Amino acid sequence: MSNSKIVIPQRKKVFLILTDEGSATKSTIADLIISGYRNAGKTIAKFDGDIQHQTTFKKYGDGTDNPITGCVPFDIETDNQIILNSIGIDADAILIDLPARAVEITQNLFSDIETFYKAYEQFNCELNVVIPVVSDKSIISVNNIYNTVSSIDFEDTVRMLLIKNVGYMKFRNNLFEVNSLYEQAMKSITNKGNLVIVEHDIKTVYDSKGILEIQLKSADINTVINSKQDITTQVILGSIKNDIKQLHAKIS
Repeated sequence: MSNSKIVIPQRKKVFLILTDEGSATKSTIADLIISGYRNAGKTIAKFDGDIQHQTTFKKYGDGTDNPITGCVPFDIETDNQIILNSIGIDADAILIDLPARAVEITQNLFSDIETFYKAYEQFNCELNVVIPVVSDKSIISVNNIYNTVSSIDFEDTVRMLLIKNVGYMKFRNNLFEVNSLYEQAMKSITNKGNLVIVEHDIKTVYDSKGILEIQLKSADINTVINSKQDITTQVILGSIKNDIKQLHAKIS
């Protein structure tokens, strides 16, 4: 009798970054996810549907249409099928960065929203709906998305990743206010069936002059980390490295 273990292939992870608001540090969270996979030697395909800003595309686009080595931009209102077509890509994970109002747009584009969400499990993908939490508007997004996703009867696990950007909220001086609203909302947001709620705090410190914020908007995290920086920024970048490791450990 063979003693070899039966290896069950891991489902491909799809990270769908959704929010109803702008300036939600979506690209920073996308950056942390991408860096975590790359640092672990894994492949991650990247798509940027925020045609107005294209921050993720500007950071990772390499002049090709290869989503693994680079990043593919698309317009969610005209090229929306790319969201589902990305399922067929041979990669460990897929990240799709969607624009503000993406919740409303997605639900309008796909008349049967349940079919849209369940398409991922049909192709053996684990859907991770990523929602940044940085303001009172974030709480509205969390509630809206939860109300939609929790109404669907999933056969396999689907995760809602609620990522609180604590460092950024401290920088904006709204941490106490948002935390209060978040705690109130979480009283009614719980695991339901195969829908699993995952909460995570990222704690990257932002300097008072906003220098790091500017750098993170214009270049990917690893480029910023490997650039020549003053001592203060180097200390701050240490917290980013820790955020990358901890977030990857939570979501991978």
